[in-house]
Amino acid sequence: MLRAARASSSSGAEPPRPILLLGSSGRLGTAFRRALEGTCRIVSSPGASLSEPGCAASLLGELRPDLVVNACAMSSPRDCLHDPAGALLANALLPRGLAVACSSLGIPLVHFSTDLVYGGATPPYGERSPCVPRSIYGWTKLLGDLSVLSAHPDALVVRTSVLFGEVGASRRTFSEELLAGLVGSVHVDSWRNHTPVSWLPGAVMGAFGAGARGLLLVAGLHSLARSAFAEMLFAHLGRTDCPPAGYRPPGVPEDLSLDTSRFARIMGDPPDPFQAFGIEYPQESPSTSARNLPV
Repeated sequence: MLRAARASSSSGAEPPRPILLLGSSGRLGTAFRRALEGTCRIVSSPGASLSEPGCAASLLGELRPDLVVNACAMSSPRDCLHDPAGALLANALLPRGLAVACSSLGIPLVHFSTDLVYGGATPPYGERSPCVPRSIYGWTKLLGDLSVLSAHPDALVVRTSVLFGEVGASRRTFSEELLAGLVGSVHVDSWRNHTPVSWLPGAVMGAFGAGARGLLLVAGLHSLARSAFAEMLFAHLGRTDCPPAGYRPPGVPEDLSLDTSRFARIMGDPPDPFQAFGIEYPQESPSTSARNLPV
């Protein structure tokens, strides 16, 4: 259990130990920072500053944090394609170095990953499913996952899916991109577990506090086509400018539906994206109904 890190009123008390948050300016890092503010002392780092050998061990040895949360990544598949060396450093080598340092110092680690480590042909995917990424981004994240768990078996590696909701970070969530008019078309043939970004930090911290370690899938309850999600979002807001439907380009996985039953056994069912828009989910055949939404 994490110790509270509020300032103590006792002048002789040991200073509170912080949580070290890497990638605090990104979507997930911003949501984490907001969720933890006022409950503990947070030390932020851009992550890239730890890329040099020995930097992670030096920083951790100085701070001795209660927990390290790694939300740092090169998360754009396009950027990873154009800079594979940078992707390997950010998504695999840096997490491995961080895990080695955390393990040697006995510091707990939460590392975030993605559903794009899966291939999309044999859903639903669980913690034991084989991984066959279809992008450099997916391969580098998979290498990071394996390296972290090899170096620090007691780490928690969280694979999640498409984030939605308002966060105001340097990179937008899927819903923020949609509402800003930055999405040209929405795929009718690509299914993901759209996940509320404001819910995810508390869910992960709760699972960690309950003893979850190893690999854990944490995402929205049902998978939806990107087009179905977009239509529900715009209908909910009373807007008529939803992007047109289209088909996924080559290299984009078809169906990355996730099996979140391990998380549900620990924390209960994750949020239902239908409920976020005031829509009753059809109970008779969830996977079929989700796919048959008008597009």
